[in-house]
Amino acid sequence: MPKKQYDSYEYVDPEQIYTYPNSTVLINIQGYTSPQEAIKNENIYVTQRGLELIFKPIFVKTIDDIKDIHRYLFQDVYKWAGSFRKVNISKQGDPFISLQSFSTASQYLNSLFHYTQHET
Repeated sequence: MPKKQYDSYEYVDPEQIYTYPNSTVLINIQGYTSPQEAIKNENIYVTQRGLELIFKPIFVKTIDDIKDIHRYLFQDVYKWAGSFRKVNISKQGDPFISLQSFSTASQYLNSLFHYTQHET
């Protein structure tokens, strides 16, 4: 299935925990409030960190490793990188996995990782 391509940088965070007040821009370490500046900023830092992971990969054995990858990629941009969200949020109206599903999803993914590790 092809990856969803978004035509704008628009996050919907009703509680505005992750976005600037009256904005759809994620609060970032650099303080960019313009969607264009924010996405450019994110792309610059994440691209660099992604290249670093090629030479020093984080191997995925549990959901915590996925969180570590997220933390590594986004550490320069977001203070909350690598942490589970505290509110439900969406991008351009497409919701991300709900908070209520994190525990079940984590258990399921960990069971898949555990199964795969024993198969090889």
